[in-house]
Amino acid sequence: IGDANADNDIFLMELGVGPLGWDWMKFDDGSMESAISFSGGGGWGQRFDPVEYPAQVDSIMVGLDADLATTNILIYHFDPLTMEFTQIWQYTGAVVEGWNTLAMYPDEVVIFNGGVVVAYMYQEGCSMRKDDDPPTAACNNTNMPWTATQISGGSFYIEDSGDWAFRAFLSPSSAVPPEPILWASTDTLDFGTITIGTSEELSVWIKNVGGQDPLEVTNILMQQYPANYSVTPTNFTLPSGDSIEVVLTFSPTATQSYNSVMGILNNSATSPYLIRVFGAGSTESVHDPNQGTMPTDFSLAQNYPNPFNPSTEIRFALPNTSAAKLTIYNIMGQEVATLIDGHVDAGYHTVMWDASTMSSGIYFYRLEAGNFTDMKKMVLMK
Repeated sequence: IGDANADNDIFLMELGVGPLGWDWMKFDDGSMESAISFSGGGGWGQRFDPVEYPAQVDSIMVGLDADLATTNILIYHFDPLTMEFTQIWQYTGAVVEGWNTLAMYPDEVVIFNGGVVVAYMYQEGCSMRKDDDPPTAACNNTNMPWTATQISGGSFYIEDSGDWAFRAFLSPSSAVPPEPILWASTDTLDFGTITIGTSEELSVWIKNVGGQDPLEVTNILMQQYPANYSVTPTNFTLPSGDSIEVVLTFSPTATQSYNSVMGILNNSATSPYLIRVFGAGSTESVHDPNQGTMPTDFSLAQNYPNPFNPSTEIRFALPNTSAAKLTIYNIMGQEVATLIDGHVDAGYHTVMWDASTMSSGIYFYRLEAGNFTDMKKMVLMK
């Protein structure tokens, strides 16, 4: 707004923009000056894109020009990646002149990406109402994505106009998408230092927390030192809700560190899923995985992995017992999480942050301990 190009002024568009569950999404000012007809078997639709996902359609409004004993009102899901329309809801029944409000059951109509298109299939004697002077003029703004579509013969045609009498009310949803989602009980396996010639085992539980489709793990690979780490099993299928124990065996052959990354290749969006692995070999008879030297200075390490989705590991060191606070901030400087706030023993510490409820973007984590303060940046990429 206010630059030389008046065509990209979009302040009026904000009439229908806000958090889910806030207000009706709409492209009209409430008054309908005219009506529009169509040939039998065709109709019109209007697209609404939520600001976050998953999103459920609670209610829709359709403005018509006459009473009818029966007609069809549809909801389609529009996938912007495939440019495909998929019907996900239908009402067949009576309508009245003016606004018709139709409600859905909770989680009956949920989308996980893209938008919803509310559509009216034309019936003889009942035209669609139209706003001739809408405040938004979205469909005529070349700087905005299309909002209207014409339906004819099972095909969809994008329209350059169409501030028609459609509205949608969307709310946040806790529904789980049908795609497989890999969950791991930990993102770090730490063997500590063990004696050369012996072996130790650690386990991680893998679960498919997706809503429907099976999780296919095709292989589990070690990025480094594959001869010193063995994994069982390395491939399996998990139906939705099922879990399995994956055992990692560490067998050092020299006095050195064997830090590595275990990559789980799978058919979910997070493939490969990465788990950090720490281990060291020693000629001494040592079996305490928690042993280690005390730090001599305060320090805050870079989180790992980075970028991450949805959890990441933050490590820090305290040379003496201190009052410590570890805080997460968003890019606006707002505090979104406090991971530690109290006295912490001296030593090396690891804290996991689960950001599954957060939006993608840049975040900062800050450690305050004694007179020490440090802050670092991390990226959540979903």
